[in-house]
Formats: sequence, C-alpha cells, structure tokens
Amino acid sequence: MRAWVWLACTCLVVFAVAQVGARTGGAGTLKIGRTVEEGIKRVNVDLRQGGSFMIEIEARRTDQFFGTWRKDRDRQYSLKIEKGFGSNGAVGTGSVVIALDGSLERLLLNGSTKGQSFSVDFSSQIKADAGPGLGRFLSLNRTRDGSGSFQLQGESSNQAKTAIVSLNRDGNFSIKFRGNKSIQVNGTWKWRGNDVALTVTDAFGDQRATGSGTLFIQREFDNFYRISLAGRAKDRNYSINWRE
Repeated sequence: MRAWVWLACTCLVVFAVAQVGARTGGAGTLKIGRTVEEGIKRVNVDLRQGGSFMIEIEARRTDQFFGTWRKDRDRQYSLKIEKGFGSNGAVGTGSVVIALDGSLERLLLNGSTKGQSFSVDFSSQIKADAGPGLGRFLSLNRTRDGSGSFQLQGESSNQAKTAIVSLNRDGNFSIKFRGNKSIQVNGTWKWRGNDVALTVTDAFGDQRATGSGTLFIQREFDNFYRISLAGRAKDRNYSINWRE
C-alpha cells in the first residue's frame, strides 16, 4: 500500500490511501545552509510497501529524497534519509504525521549534504484568520526539546527534556514528557488570549486526575515554548514545568 501526499502551489494537500482522500491547508519552507530559505510549492510523499520512501519537494527547484521509514505509533512515521539533492552523500532524519481525517499534518526533514545543513518544515495547521502567525490554529502537533521537571507529591522529581504536544481539532489534547521517565497528560484545550488554556482529565496514569495550566505560544512561529501544569492525581498534588 502506498500513501501519497501532494502539496499544491496553493498550499493544498491531497493525501489518499486506497482511493480515499482528503484536503487541508498548509505551508512550508525548505532551508539550505544558513541563508537560503525557499517557500515550498508542492510536496509528494510516497511511503512504500517494504519500508522505503520517496519525497519530492518543489520550491524554486525540485528535489527528491529517498530512504526508509518505520511506524512509530498511530499516524506517525520516522524517516531515515539516505539520498537527496541528487547525491548519495545526503543523510538525515525526519518524521511524517497523518491527521485523523487522513490528511498530512506535519512533515519534518533535517540533515546535511555536501557540507551544508538542510531542513524541511511543512505544517497543515489551519487558521481561523488568514496570514502566517496571525490566526489561531485549530490543531497543533509539535515535538520540542528543552528542560523542565514533573513531580507527583511523595515521589522524586523527574526530568522533562522532550515535550510532544498534540492539540486536536475536537478540543482534546495530549502532551507527553520524556526524560529519565515518561508521562502523558490528557485533557481539553481552548484559546485564552495569545496562549492556550489546558484542563487536565488524565495524568500520571490516573483517569480521574484534575488540573489546569497553560501552553505558552510563539504566535509568529505557531509553536510552543513553555508548559505549566498543576493539579491532583492519585489523591496527591502534582506539578509539571517545561520550557524550551
């Protein structure tokens, strides 16, 4: 089975599996070295049966990337780049996230070729208002490294190095924190001013957990830079703090 994703010049994506397709809006950039940044006009992602992939990106020129893929978890795939920009010397990694409706939600590539770094960042975050960084996104899927901690009363504090945030269009969220241990927090979200208010319904493995907090947003980049949560789980207080 092959999964095809097309990002057209109007930044519309078509993702189809077995004759089932969906469309969503989005935008992306291709960066080469320190100074070259190009707007992406078209992307074709082909996750092939057998574990290989081909990604074609059309900006000012058309470039292709080849390598292998594996499924990390539901709707998310890791990529290992083995060839790109017409060179076997291009190497790197990446990820593809597919939305619940079958559309492409995120494409990330990072690597190096001929002594230069490159990156590809495409997101299908749909905004209520037009213009990059001006509207309020209706969904968000981001993974960021930083530093912080999470602690349940009566237990030792744990490091939180990586935050994986998924804000779904139905108003639910999940946030995973990874460090020397890992936890997941679930609940509901809504906009509050320039940031996102979080209401916790599941934390530290307790589906009766309660709590609240804030996901602080960099509006110009449609990304988060800080997370603060506090509440009760397993009849004990907890706190979670992370920042980029």
